[in-house]
Amino acid sequence: MATTTASAGAAPALRSRELPEGYAPPRDPFEIQLVAACSRALGLTPIGIREPLAELGLDEVSAAPTASLASERLGRGIDGSELAAAGDVESAAVIMRARPITGRFDCVVPIQAVDGPMPLFGIHPAGGHVSSYTHLAREMGVGQPFYGIHSPALEPSLTPHESVDSLAAEYAGALDRRVDGPLALVGWSFGGGVAFEMARRLRSAGRDVTLVILDFGPDDQATVPEDPEDVCLMLLTYAFRLGDQAHCEAMAAMGRERALPVIERRATENGKLPPGFGLERLRRMHELNVINLTALKAHRFGTYDSKLTLLRASDREAHMPSESGDPALGWTAIAAEVEVLDTPGTHFDFLGRANLPHVARMLGEQVGAAEARSARARTSRAHAK
Repeated sequence: MATTTASAGAAPALRSRELPEGYAPPRDPFEIQLVAACSRALGLTPIGIREPLAELGLDEVSAAPTASLASERLGRGIDGSELAAAGDVESAAVIMRARPITGRFDCVVPIQAVDGPMPLFGIHPAGGHVSSYTHLAREMGVGQPFYGIHSPALEPSLTPHESVDSLAAEYAGALDRRVDGPLALVGWSFGGGVAFEMARRLRSAGRDVTLVILDFGPDDQATVPEDPEDVCLMLLTYAFRLGDQAHCEAMAAMGRERALPVIERRATENGKLPPGFGLERLRRMHELNVINLTALKAHRFGTYDSKLTLLRASDREAHMPSESGDPALGWTAIAAEVEVLDTPGTHFDFLGRANLPHVARMLGEQVGAAEARSARARTSRAHAK
């Protein structure tokens, strides 16, 4: 795999370690990008956002290129001395969030940037974030390259796309420019619809794409209300684990202007939102949810000339029944081949900790099989020459 990154010198091989005591994972693109840059510099994963970087080996020499790499990916600057003085990723991210964007906010987030088998790209759900994939990447093991595709429009100053097709075009173009060889796309919820349209575009350009969709199908368009604002308040409340279904519904009933400040305060207090994330960025998350679900409601899926694999939540029927009755959630009518694999749980806890081992195992098997197919195809082409 080849990606375009800032030059930071030769990086040491990434080695895995046991989760440190009190490990805290990254929660937004700033923390994910900073963790990735520090992991690259130190050759170590995972790195918690509150671990003292100096104790892990980040010194004045390595801090400068590490800060430069993070700055290029996030579109605003932090220098090596500031990174070293911050002491940990969480504090460095606070500095970067407070600065105005002056460059390109990269849609590709290197969750686990290692050399290895076919790279996986996880497409963001409706809220634009890819933090839900960080635990999945770790569950799959340090040898699996894993990247996220998050929405640059999480930045309040950037204009959101208002259609699934325009999102897919931007993201597919980014991957086509920077990735050589076969790749795998995985998308949960709304991200599954975007991944599907990305796969169509990449395959039409002659790319070798493996597509795995996590508990989403065209049938789910029927579950999106005409005005999804209240549903999106419920989704935010649930995403930050602020209460049960009744509490999420009560929060939505408060309305956006009353509910968002409460969600921001409580999510920050319980560590689900980073310090300095702010109400403005939370408003943008809610706005992106609304825009993306509205776009999904209006979208018309094209046809797909290859196989897709659907990992489906076995308990989804109680709250998200299939309108067509298709076990493949509507994909059967538009994909050449669909494989459906059931996994425990519901749609909303699909990437929760209890379900991660099942999803990681199934996803690993799909990537392994795709890697083997690609190897056989390369061998056949070599013999043909």
